[in-house]
Parts: sequence; C-alpha cells; structure tokens
Amino acid sequence: MIKFTILNSILNGDLIPWLNANEQVVGKIDPCYLKATASVPVNDTELHEQVATLVQPFPILSDYLKTHTPAYPSKLIPSFYSIRLPQHTDTFTAYYYLTFRQETLRLFNLIINKYSEMDDEMKSFLVNENLKELKYLALSLTEKMNERGFTQTPNPHSEPVLYALYVARYFVIHLFFELQELFADVVKSPVIPKAFFQTFLKELYNEDYLNPAWAFYEFRLMFYIDNNLFSYESVRKIFDQLKAEKSLEQKEQVVAKYENAIYLHLLGHNPAEIQNLLNNTLVSELFNHQKTTIQNRLNSLSLGLDRLDLVNDELNKLYYTDTTTKNHHSVPSLLYHWLTTQATVYTNAASNVFTAVAAKESGTEPKVIIQKINVEEQKATAYRHLAFFQGVNAQNEKIMTADQFQKLITAVNSLIEFNLVPAIEKPLPQINLPTNYIRYTFYLLHKSLYTSKAIRDTWINFLHDMFAQFGNAERKTTKTKFSEKPPLYDTDLQQFKK
Repeated sequence: MIKFTILNSILNGDLIPWLNANEQVVGKIDPCYLKATASVPVNDTELHEQVATLVQPFPILSDYLKTHTPAYPSKLIPSFYSIRLPQHTDTFTAYYYLTFRQETLRLFNLIINKYSEMDDEMKSFLVNENLKELKYLALSLTEKMNERGFTQTPNPHSEPVLYALYVARYFVIHLFFELQELFADVVKSPVIPKAFFQTFLKELYNEDYLNPAWAFYEFRLMFYIDNNLFSYESVRKIFDQLKAEKSLEQKEQVVAKYENAIYLHLLGHNPAEIQNLLNNTLVSELFNHQKTTIQNRLNSLSLGLDRLDLVNDELNKLYYTDTTTKNHHSVPSLLYHWLTTQATVYTNAASNVFTAVAAKESGTEPKVIIQKINVEEQKATAYRHLAFFQGVNAQNEKIMTADQFQKLITAVNSLIEFNLVPAIEKPLPQINLPTNYIRYTFYLLHKSLYTSKAIRDTWINFLHDMFAQFGNAERKTTKTKFSEKPPLYDTDLQQFKK
C-alpha cells in the first residue's frame, strides 16, 4: 500500500512547520528549493526527482522516496483542480507550497500507475484506505489550525506557520477529491465537497476551493469514451459547464476534444477510434471533406434563398458548438465559422439567381479518413511500446538485431492494419528477452490499443508465429497468462531503456 509519509510528516515528522520556522532550517531548505525550481517536471520521474530534491535535508523522507522511484518515465497526469492560494512571500512559505503541491501530484500519478493493473477488489480496498487516511489527515490539520487561531485564509507574511498548515490541507483535500473522482467506480462512500467541509471538518464550504482544471474536464470526457458511454446527452451538462468557464487553462483544446468527439459520434463513429482528438490531419481532412460536400450542394441550387436555407440547416446541426471563438482544433467550429460567412453572403443575395453546377467528388470519405488516422496512431503506439527491444537487457546483451527489430515492427504494423496475422516465413530465433517479458509487453500494447476486455486471438497467434521461443508453449496457455506480470518487469524495464 502506498504510504503518505511526506504528507503525514507535517504533523508528526520532519515537516512540522512550527519547528522549522527558524533560520537554521530555512538555511538548509533554501538551496534545495532553488534547485527544485530550476525546471518544470514533464514526467513522473522528473517529478519524483524534484520532490527528492525538496526533502533532501530530511534523511527519513529521502529514504522513503527512494522506495518509490518510478520504473520508467510516464507522462504526468495534471491535477484535476486549479490552485487559488495567497502568493507565498518567502522561502519558508514557498517551500511548503511547492513541497505539498508536488508531493500530492506525485502521489496522484503514482496511485494511477500502481492501481491501473489491479483487479477491482484490490483496487477498491486500496483506494478506500487511501481516501480514509487523507480524510483524517485533513481533519487533523484542521484541528491543528483551529488550535492556532484559524478563522480565514491565513496571510503568508504574518502567519507563515498557519499558512504552511493551510497549504498542506488544501492539497490533501484536492488529492482526496481527485482520487474519489478518478476511482468513482470503486469508492464505497463518496462524499460531496460541501458535506466534507460542513459535516466532517465543521466549517463553511468555500465554492472556490475546488475549481475544475482542464484535466478534470478531459478526464470526464475520456471516461465516457473509454467506457462506451459517450453521447451528446451524456456529456451535455459537463460540456456546458466547460464552455461557461471564463479563464480555464487550455480551454480551447479541451473544448475542441469535446466537439470533435460529438462530431465523430454524430457521424456514426465511436470517438474511441481516435486516440488524439486534436490530430491535425483528422481535423483538416474532415473539415475539408464536409466543406466540399456542402459547397457542392450549394452550387447545385439556383436560388439564393434555397442556398441560404441549406446553410442555416447545416448551422443548426452544429447546435452544440462553442460559437464564442473560432477554434482551429475543432471540426465543428471551423465548419460553423465557414457557414456563418456563407450565411452572410446568401442573406445579401437571397433574391439572386445563380447558375447551378453539377456536384463534384467531395474527396475521401470520413470513414476512410478516420480509419487512416486510427491506424497511424496505433502504429505509433506500437513503436513506443516495443522500442526498448532495440536496446540491451539486464545482462547488457543486445535484445535483438536491427534487422530483427525492423522485421518485428513491419509485422506488427501489418497485424494492426489488417487485424490478421501476416505471413511469417521464418520466426525470429531466440532473442535475449524472457518469453514472459515478451508476452506481457504485447499485453500492455494490446491493452493500449483495444483495452483488455476482450483479448484478440490474432495477437496470441502472432506471438507464436513471430517468436520461435513460444514453440514449447500452448496458445491457450499464452492467452490465459497474457496479462500475468513478471515479478521484476518494472525494475528490469527501467534498465532496458537506459
């Protein structure tokens, strides 16, 4: 179980603020703080290193972090809530702000990565235990703050110790609700923020305490997509809330993801077919196809009034679009603003008579565009998962030759594109990687591409046809053990990727 050692240390460990608010301790943390702020982490490994730098003056906390080093870098999932705290005024308050902000972010990503492979029963147990611990830590921090005269948001200049406690509680509560949101399907007793404050912490709830950040809205969208629950009605409420946001970071991109997902859905496609809903080629080709299609229909009409009616009909189909700005990441937004221009033209020429022109080919159909983009993204995902096969194993032996790797990638690309095992004249001989490592790597790739709900037999057959070392295994056994993780897989993979 993941321990909250650094978080808890603010009340019973090295980070007790009233013991650290002196020149001697501040002199130790000052160079660590400056070093930690030299760069912004982009993955969990860099974030872990940053937190390790911050707690370097405290051996117990440093030793704790060493036991949680990520096996290999993973892209950071940002916090679900934006931060609204008084600006810190000195090294002491800045240190507590950054340490608890980054430690809760580190824990958030660590929990996601650790629990994602677990069965629901184990995940449920661990998540609910984590939530319970965070809940009572928030209560303990509240009690300590009240002891020190807490009545409102503390001033970091005049109340630095109270500010440190307040900051710690702020991020602990953020982490509590992030985990509750992320693992909503296994949380036993979910609690709304207002009840959390009023019933449990015994204080009024401030509506500004939990402000959804762009990652929150993106997570909600992907939850509906990944669980095959997506429709306009299912996301309408949260999408309207997103569109009403006034100063949300990355709002344009997130709005575009919602709009492109709705557009794909209305075309009859599952948005899950596309991994990157902001794919430039996808947006450009879908927009140009629909624009050409509508233009052909307009050109086939003689009366300006008929053309105006057609434009208005098409505009009405984009009822869900955020019309406040032209969003170049969004197919519906590009269409809306192009159609608005056409509406102006034909409003001014409603009584005109035009020369009708026969319709021309409108180019590649949406289904073909989507399939092409889908296959391209899947091939890129496969390459990322298998790239370490080009490296060396834990014994510093080359895992496979360059020619063998190219043969493997070519065959995998064919498997992805046609969903058929390609003709493999000669299997790859024994490579310098255990069979169970190969199997589990392909399981992770399969999961990334198709989820793990239904294992495709073509992938099991591919492993047996592609790798000679599967010759002594039964295909049925390979499928049964497909998701079985080798004990040292994460540790070794870190070494492989160096």
